[in-house]
Amino acid sequence: DGVSRLPLSRVWDPPMDNVECYFFEDDVITNVTHDMIRKRTSVDPVLSKVYRYCSTGWPKIVDSELFPYKSRSDELTLEQGCVLWGTRVIIPTDLQEMVLKELHETHPGSTRMKMLARSFVWWPKLDATIEDMVNSCVVCQSLRSDPPKAQVHPWTYPAHPWSRLHVDLAGPVDGK
Repeated sequence: DGVSRLPLSRVWDPPMDNVECYFFEDDVITNVTHDMIRKRTSVDPVLSKVYRYCSTGWPKIVDSELFPYKSRSDELTLEQGCVLWGTRVIIPTDLQEMVLKELHETHPGSTRMKMLARSFVWWPKLDATIEDMVNSCVVCQSLRSDPPKAQVHPWTYPAHPWSRLHVDLAGPVDGK
């Protein structure tokens, strides 16, 4: 309606204090809490450096173990003692196994597990870790769908004899 679109007599500009937006939800049932992540981040040899560099600034040269983090340094933030890449929490090394078990709890397969992980968590080589876990899981392998069957291609009969030859190769037989 026209009344809702009328221009205001003055611009509405409320005072803005520093607004904190937390992506951690208290009502989510999980084995890994943000307190665990915060505590393990502070003692993790790699993530503690990443946390410090995010606070104080990144050096020009870093160790090879920090390359995946340095390449994302513009996108890393700190929240409640945890390191985040966008909205994804970076999981310390000793909690990665617990997070993987939680993601894998219902045996969703590698594609679904990657989708879930990419929504909430990250660490270097996350996709490869998920694929290894799913490939080594007997239940996941028994539940996966079969590959599509190849379509049978019938041979066409030649118009006149000996115009087409088919040879089966076998060997080696007696070293030949």
